[in-house]
Amino acid sequence: MFEEKTISSEDVYTGDVLKFRIDKVELPDGNIADREILEHPGAVGIVGITNAGKIVLIKQYRKAIDLEILEIPAGKLEKNEHPYDAAIREFEEEAGYKASNVKFLFDAYMLPGCSDAKIYFYIAKDLKLVSPDRDDDEFIEVLEFDISEIRRMLSLNKFVDAKTIIALTRAIEYEYGSSYNE
Repeated sequence: MFEEKTISSEDVYTGDVLKFRIDKVELPDGNIADREILEHPGAVGIVGITNAGKIVLIKQYRKAIDLEILEIPAGKLEKNEHPYDAAIREFEEEAGYKASNVKFLFDAYMLPGCSDAKIYFYIAKDLKLVSPDRDDDEFIEVLEFDISEIRRMLSLNKFVDAKTIIALTRAIEYEYGSSYNE
């Protein structure tokens, strides 16, 4: 087994959401190395499917990459919040839909080489429009797309967000029994 034993851990930065630390580890061969770790509370991503069969996406500006992008509604877990509850809350806050049918799809670590960030993915159906309750710093446009449009956008690499690409591909497979290429 290629396990790395932590010798020491130093907190470098603690913010409102993220924490950065450097772990000194002993490698399987006995050598010592540093590992830069970004701690994250975890998040949820939701693939919403309207009663008309359209997929709900949001458009927002992402400063880290200086781009306005299309993505699935998503957000971080609050302290001690169950991912299922976070999915319902985030979908209502960002997309403005209350879902009465929410199913767990899968979970995944997004950057396991440097972060413990894990995203729990859900499919939300049986949607009812409500007023979104966005954070003061969120500027979001909600859009709906036919499944054929989503498949086309996936095949043409129109999405730049990994969580969105993975979630849409898996949700299409789960809901429609095929991948994005027909």
